[in-house]
Amino acid sequence: MSDRTAVDRQLEELNRRNKVRIIKLSSDRADYGVVLWEDYSRAVDGCKEGRSGLEKGLLDWFLGTLVSQTTHCYVDDSRIDSELLAFLRRRGESRGEALKAAKESCVTLLVRCGLLTRRMSMHGGYWLSIPNIGIFVKSLRAGRKQLAGIVKRRRRCEILQWDLEKMKLPKKTTLGMKYHLRDAIGSGFFDQIETTCGPLLRAANKKEKL
Repeated sequence: MSDRTAVDRQLEELNRRNKVRIIKLSSDRADYGVVLWEDYSRAVDGCKEGRSGLEKGLLDWFLGTLVSQTTHCYVDDSRIDSELLAFLRRRGESRGEALKAAKESCVTLLVRCGLLTRRMSMHGGYWLSIPNIGIFVKSLRAGRKQLAGIVKRRRRCEILQWDLEKMKLPKKTTLGMKYHLRDAIGSGFFDQIETTCGPLLRAANKKEKL
């Protein structure tokens, strides 16, 4: 994309309108995933199987109140505490230590379902997530590592794009060469140089690694 700022603005607008949900990935500090809202809603609903009435109500509250009114990809501690306590009081939960224990149980459930992950920073809070995202992240990391190894073994760390597209990655990744190639180009790990033989991909001179 020639104008990445415009793309960012469009994604932010779609996120605010609950057309998509932006998810922070654990693969890299700059990695984010974009999920269609319908797919995200189905993933949350899928967590209801075998749950109690209170737990199903919690998942409905999570999607319909907390997430739908969140414009960021994270929720801070104070907001989740206050809104979760209000939800529990509406459900008739008692006060004091019992209410606090119920709140902690709700947060634990959301984490175990893969809908929240702890935000390990000075700001605290939780990242919004989606169930089984770890499978995707594991495959993404494996593919990046394999792609980097292929290019590093080449002279001057460069290769023609069509040569790379014909190669197959080991089965440690299920995303395929085409996906990882676009990921690397979009992330700026490759410089694209036009030649008479087609685009040449050269490892960018950056400190970051694939």
